[in-house]
Amino acid sequence: MRLGLNLAALGDRSLQQALLDAAAFGIDAVEIPVHGGGPFFASEEVEIATIVAAVEAVREVGLKVSALDNHVDSHGWMANGGVDSLAGRNFLKTMESAGEAGVPLVTCFFGEAPGSHWFPWPDPKERDTAFQKLATTWIPYLEHAQRLGVRLAHEPHPRQSAFDLESCLRLEEALDGHPAFAINLDVGNLLLSHGDPLEFLRHLGVRVAHLHAKDYRPQRQEARRDWSFAIAGSGVADWAALADAIRRCGVCFHRERRPSCTSLHAEAPHDFHHTIDLIFMKLRRHGQTQSPCCPTFRMGETAKAQALCSSL
Repeated sequence: MRLGLNLAALGDRSLQQALLDAAAFGIDAVEIPVHGGGPFFASEEVEIATIVAAVEAVREVGLKVSALDNHVDSHGWMANGGVDSLAGRNFLKTMESAGEAGVPLVTCFFGEAPGSHWFPWPDPKERDTAFQKLATTWIPYLEHAQRLGVRLAHEPHPRQSAFDLESCLRLEEALDGHPAFAINLDVGNLLLSHGDPLEFLRHLGVRVAHLHAKDYRPQRQEARRDWSFAIAGSGVADWAALADAIRRCGVCFHRERRPSCTSLHAEAPHDFHHTIDLIFMKLRRHGQTQSPCCPTFRMGETAKAQALCSSL
């Protein structure tokens, strides 16, 4: 396994300092949050030149870029004004930035269409209509992404139309299996939705191009269920089995420009060092990996550190 970091975890400092700190962790790659008004970009409007410069800065410190992260604008433009809104323009520029900088993946949300969740009533065709709306909306973006050499990786989430295996399969069908459509699988989100990450990978592993290794710990009180995410390795997810499943999918990490490259991104609500220790402790028990070759982890760097682990 290799380790990396979503730079949102170090958003309380400058980009240059965040990169130096990330490199000091001994990690291999970073995922850069690039939405308007994000932690490293003061402007509410995304600028292509600024993002490309950020990607170059990452490479200058010897790290790779696993993806550009723009969940905020991709979700926002559907809800607030459509493709001509500021969020819509920002997401389009994110795609174009990825193409220009040679980053093969943009992680994002495909949004929530009215009537797409659960039981279609009183109109039995309501869910079909909702997913068709998503397809009509996103296929032009996917076509443009394909021309740019970029894939768009939707993250299943309880606030998205495609939030579990069944709904992601339905989205894939509505998009007619578009080659630029990928999935950013967040394990904690899927478990919160009562999904099985292993079953998800069996059916849609070929689509999974990025994997957030966030865990889930069920709560006794139903009202607290939405805040029951846990450090990867301290919840109910079977990380050794997940590592096996990722390898069976034939995915890789170390070739930055390869479209099928999958990175495993572990989100930790607590200490970065503790997160990595838990992941590797569980994987070593099952003979999945050696000890991490990065002894320079710094404890206490951030209370919201997010580790990124990826399968070789």
